[in-house]
Amino acid sequence: MLSLYTITSKPDTIIQQCKLSESFSYAPIFQARPGMKLPIIIEREKRIELVMATWGIKKPLVSMDRILSTRPYNILVRKQRCAVPANCFFSLKNDRPHLIRLLQYRLFLMGGIFNYFDGEFSFALLQAHPADMLNSMQGKIPVVMAPEKLSSWLNSTDIGRVMHYADRAGSYWFDYYPVSKQVLHAAQNNKELLKPEGISQNEFKEHEKKLTALAFDKERPNRSNLKH
Repeated sequence: MLSLYTITSKPDTIIQQCKLSESFSYAPIFQARPGMKLPIIIEREKRIELVMATWGIKKPLVSMDRILSTRPYNILVRKQRCAVPANCFFSLKNDRPHLIRLLQYRLFLMGGIFNYFDGEFSFALLQAHPADMLNSMQGKIPVVMAPEKLSSWLNSTDIGRVMHYADRAGSYWFDYYPVSKQVLHAAQNNKELLKPEGISQNEFKEHEKKLTALAFDKERPNRSNLKH
């Protein structure tokens, strides 16, 4: 995974799908990067809430493979997990950036850990091995989950169950396509850079129609023949 994702869903959508009790506002980010303040969801004093946090606790991305043997991350994953709302994330394939999204969920959550120090929140994203159809991508992918899994992710005290989330990407269906290399430039926050590169508008519309049909085909989880 690149240290890059998108979150542009309306606050009301996040509130509804994540069952939050308080309203909030934020500036949508098309290319969210380490160092930015971004919305995360935490549980604090037995209450689930959304807070703004800076992306980066020393490392913006932490592998689930090593987290239990690496302090302070092993403590944080046991007691201070967070969920990061997202619409898509990015990875490289043959050194070319690709946008990756979940077919069934326009808004999904990425697993993370958070810290609170001197009145400020910060967070890091957790990474796991990719689902089968993303094996051609370089590196790992985020720990991903549907919004209805939020409470289970935040509340579980069973570390084995928490680690199980790292294997759950295989139960979701993904779509991906190439985007402009300009998306990698740190100064960018451009909606236009989320568009497929090298695909005509008509081809992309047909692609979207096929994906809509696939999303309802429960006989073929985590498979797609629509690769670019």
